[in-house]
Amino acid sequence: MTTTHARPVTRALLLTLLCIAPAAAQPTNGSRADVDGAIRRAAALQQAGRTADALEVMRGAVQRSAFRDAKARYFLSRVYVIRMGEHRAAGRRAEARDAEGMALLHLRGARDLRDAEWSAAARDRLHDRARRTPLLDQYREGGSYPHGYCGPTSLRMVLRLEGLADPGADAVALRGARPYQPGVGSWGGKLAQRARELGLKGAKFVTNGRLSDVARSLDEGRPVLMSGTGSFSARFEGGGARVRVYGSGHYLVAVGYERGPDGAPRTLVLNDSDTGRRLRMDVAAARRFFRGDGRIWMVTYEGT
Repeated sequence: MTTTHARPVTRALLLTLLCIAPAAAQPTNGSRADVDGAIRRAAALQQAGRTADALEVMRGAVQRSAFRDAKARYFLSRVYVIRMGEHRAAGRRAEARDAEGMALLHLRGARDLRDAEWSAAARDRLHDRARRTPLLDQYREGGSYPHGYCGPTSLRMVLRLEGLADPGADAVALRGARPYQPGVGSWGGKLAQRARELGLKGAKFVTNGRLSDVARSLDEGRPVLMSGTGSFSARFEGGGARVRVYGSGHYLVAVGYERGPDGAPRTLVLNDSDTGRRLRMDVAAARRFFRGDGRIWMVTYEGT
């Protein structure tokens, strides 16, 4: 879970709410007019510092729409995000994690409904979440074998995104399942096991992954650990080429992607622990480095 500052989010939400929720006369329960009215009431409550009451108003709107209104579920998720920020500010980590879980649940629900505007808005927010995965540089994070800690460092990035405890480089690499073997590298199956031990539910390692699987996880707001080997070619997000050969392999974290005209992923966005920077890699280079579509080695997870 990433740190959310409640005040900026509140201002942005209120401005959006007041601009896009016009008044309507005698709304029918579950109608879009009913939803817009609930959004206005929730905005007023939030402005008064009554986030819990705002949640109840938006929950009611979602229930009256039988969970079928994407706009209602989208704005309920936004109020949950504000509530998450309040819990974090008060040091209530478990409550903050639960609030984010509910926000994600409703964003995913909104994304899957047939509403071009609000399902797209929900998808964008899920993508934004994955892209907020923090960057770590394996050489600056300490540990006994920083030159080989790309796998453990990649896992630590995901732990931090999800608001789980990061016990440090050596603790991730050399305790529990002990995914790192000195002189050899990180074993994918053990890396997934260590991820489960540290709170990433359903973490698994596969060797037959596809780029569509990576995109599907990112559409859920969850980054993916990907392992490749051989010739590596990408570009830094700020400009400049990144070209080298990883003879013994390298782990990166996929945090985003762009689709081409055919709807398939054409560019991956990657967090790279070897440079501590974000990279963009086109699909042709990704297929070469990650062993080919249908043969990608990767670690995914289902939640926390």
